[in-house]
Amino acid sequence: MIFVVLAGILASIAARIDWKTRTLPNRYTFLIASIGVLYCIALGNTPSFLYWVMILIHLSISLALPKVLGMGDSKLILGLGLFFVSPENVLAWMSLFYILACLGALAFRQRRLAFGPYIVMAWIVVFVGDYAHVSFLDGW
Repeated sequence: MIFVVLAGILASIAARIDWKTRTLPNRYTFLIASIGVLYCIALGNTPSFLYWVMILIHLSISLALPKVLGMGDSKLILGLGLFFVSPENVLAWMSLFYILACLGALAFRQRRLAFGPYIVMAWIVVFVGDYAHVSFLDGW
């Protein structure tokens, strides 16, 4: 649990920096990814296939359209995604952060969007929901 709390604190700091400057510092994304790897090793988990597909899609978007999705966002997704074992949680997280980002763009009337805060908010919601054994996909 200490891994999750530490990653959450670092992700929150990184999200705050991203909100202000529209950049995610490498030192935070690297630390979050390192903690995610340690978390996987400690629990003996391996990321799901959907996680790897999601990473490839986001890296491709970052390389093809760098003004839409930055490389820092992809690295943050890579690091935080390591904490989810089930594909359902990865799918719920990915869907939720895009929905939150769209709502945030509409609410704040932003043309350039900082994805970091929405990625972290969705990660916290889905992770806490999973920890409390509540699934966003119940009944679907």
